[in-house]
Amino acid sequence: MFLLIEGVTGHAVPEKIQSGLTVAAFALLFGLMIFATYNDILRLITGAM
Repeated sequence: MFLLIEGVTGHAVPEKIQSGLTVAAFALLFGLMIFATYNDILRLITGAM
């Protein structure tokens, strides 16, 4: 994504913004993994399909 932005604008995205967006993306991904695991465990316990 950063390379696409750089290609369109002709300027590199500042490193501080890159690192912040990367951390935010990992946090969202980690949150999604926790949510999915929670739902799976809840379904195992309750027996719901």
